[in-house]
Amino acid sequence: MRMNSVRTAIIGRGFRFVVVVCLFLLSVRGMALAQDAPYARVMEVVTMLRRYFLYPIPRVAWDRSLKAASRRVGEPGRLSGRYDVILRSLLARHPRRADAAATSAIRALVNALGDPYTTWLSPAQCADVAAEESSRPFVGIGVEIGFDPRGLRVVAALEGTPARRVGLRPGDVIVAVDGRALRNMGFYPAGNTLMGPPGSIAVLTVLRGRGRVRTVRVPREQITLPPVRGSLLGGQVGYVRISIFGPQTAQQARRALIEQAHAGARAFVIDLRNDPGGDLRNALTLAGLFLPGHVLLRERGREGKTDVRRAPGEKMHASKPMIVLVNGGTASAAEVLAGALSDGGVATLMGKRTFGKGVIQTVVPLQHGGELRVTRASILPPGGYFFQGG
Repeated sequence: MRMNSVRTAIIGRGFRFVVVVCLFLLSVRGMALAQDAPYARVMEVVTMLRRYFLYPIPRVAWDRSLKAASRRVGEPGRLSGRYDVILRSLLARHPRRADAAATSAIRALVNALGDPYTTWLSPAQCADVAAEESSRPFVGIGVEIGFDPRGLRVVAALEGTPARRVGLRPGDVIVAVDGRALRNMGFYPAGNTLMGPPGSIAVLTVLRGRGRVRTVRVPREQITLPPVRGSLLGGQVGYVRISIFGPQTAQQARRALIEQAHAGARAFVIDLRNDPGGDLRNALTLAGLFLPGHVLLRERGREGKTDVRRAPGEKMHASKPMIVLVNGGTASAAEVLAGALSDGGVATLMGKRTFGKGVIQTVVPLQHGGELRVTRASILPPGGYFFQGG
């Protein structure tokens, strides 16, 4: 009995020792993973850029990324060598500031790519952009914007919104919000500065015309942007206004067109003026109602590789005369739809020269939070011309 008790005690102590060692090793491994998390966050963005980005990553982007991280941790100086080795060492030496330094490294890297449409969004920014691109209400000033090297170009101030009430006009350039300059910020982060709590005031610095600068105070309000509106004009013309391409736009536009056809519409007007684009798949689906199986565009990716995109679906009904209205605020997916319907011979374009955003972004959700919106291809409509640059 005594020998059994001794053996049991020895085994018990040995088991406790093993448990303690395992817990210690797990704790050390957890600490190592936590210290590596900021580095892994940056390198995930680097991996996605190398995989998808249409253009070569310029050397200046690596340099600015490392400089931004070193400034954040208070270790400025000239850095040379392999990007990943220097970054890992830098973050490891400053574990308390590593997370903030990683964020600075990502923003600087993406902003130095030279492409205004490739950007990194934090989780909070993702939620704001998703609300704006859908029909859900969002808080803002009610302005449609386009890219400008100096900041944000006003494409249109929406009816009934604060932007319209304070007198913002198409062509105005917003160069600063609340005293913060927008130059080199990136398109989506700059746009997010216009959002904020309802009732708060956005102080805009606006360029108008030949260098005239004015300061405008605009209240932020909850704004609902219906992607599709339809009506029957004069009992014979079906009018469909598409303000943005969101997840349900094609379905809503199809419903409006069918209702108007059943009500006796003999022709259609599709209004894409001031439509900044959005979900390309919905634009292609809508084009498929009129051009099923037709080539709608070609995507030219890295190293000149070209992919053909055809219209999905089946034809909605017999062809009817159609006019598509466009202007300088018609961009991206809206330009694709307008170009496809025109090149396919089913619509006549009327209006002004479009914006000229002829590149496609891929939205890449990131495991470490947020998402990367990266330009992956340029667009060539069936006619073979380039959209980019107008």
